[in-house]
Amino acid sequence: MKAALHQAWVGDGWLPRLPATIDELNLLLLTVAKPRIVHRDGVHFKGLRYISPLLAAYVGEPVIVRYDPRDPRLPSRPVHL
Repeated sequence: MKAALHQAWVGDGWLPRLPATIDELNLLLLTVAKPRIVHRDGVHFKGLRYISPLLAAYVGEPVIVRYDPRDPRLPSRPVHL
């Protein structure tokens, strides 16, 4: 039984291939990180504004916006740096 488990572990196709580039990794993880500054009217990103009352405490501060590169209209919550 142990030999069969070991063979399954090291056999062809078990370990995933790593992405060749950081862009491929970002697509795999579905997020790209972009630095932005919080303004009084929210975070400006790709012609859109992300507005949340939670951002009021961070006006003038840098944040990281993560988004799905296939649909940048839906950013995740900004992260304070």
